[in-house]
Amino acid sequence: MSSDMSAEALLKAAVIDRLINSGVLDENSVLVSELTVDNWTHRTDIVLANGRLWGFELKSERDSLTRLPAQIESFSRHFEKFVLVVAKKFEKRALELIKNVNGVGLWTASDNGEITEKVRPRAQSISPDASISLITVTELRRLLTANGIKHQKTNRRTELVELAKKLPTKILADGARTAIKTRFKEVHIRFLHQREKTGSYDAIPALRRTVGSKPPTAFTIEAHDLTKYPMIPTEHPDLINAPSGPVIARSRR
Repeated sequence: MSSDMSAEALLKAAVIDRLINSGVLDENSVLVSELTVDNWTHRTDIVLANGRLWGFELKSERDSLTRLPAQIESFSRHFEKFVLVVAKKFEKRALELIKNVNGVGLWTASDNGEITEKVRPRAQSISPDASISLITVTELRRLLTANGIKHQKTNRRTELVELAKKLPTKILADGARTAIKTRFKEVHIRFLHQREKTGSYDAIPALRRTVGSKPPTAFTIEAHDLTKYPMIPTEHPDLINAPSGPVIARSRR
């Protein structure tokens, strides 16, 4: 493991330990590692789904802050609570970047890994568009059905989105939170079991997700061709669980 990856993993482990030890991550919570948002333009380091949808962006001492302004803007729109966690040396710059953004919290990490809250995050409502963007096609169908909105199996994502916009903002936010909890529950439980054995740092790989444990039966992919068929992330908004396995819905031209 490179020193950069080690620094990031150590910081992630420290944040997870704080969430667990403080009781914020309870038995009804689900932890997610590296969730993409905002039309796949940004990847959140940690997401916590409990009574709120939390996002955490981590900057270790070996990181750059070049992309941070855009990340703050995006994550503060897509999460009900957003916390920026930075190495102590970035504290001053981080405070400058969040001072005009509503609700953003700031935690700092000392050299020994101790996490200190500098600015407490405040809960913010997320827009219908932001909530819907966090929900996959299959989850959208379930949400519409649960709320009595009729739709067709042939409806594309764009059509489902228009139907979903008829729902109240709170129902959409609750739907996004529930969808993420359900989608990542098994991985979360696997991580907690591993954490009991090895501690948070060594258990972090258990938070990585794969879609489907069996390859498609219609054909065999040679080992050297695997790069041509990348694994489909479970959080992809157009994911459909087809009979042969997970696929991305084809956009309508």
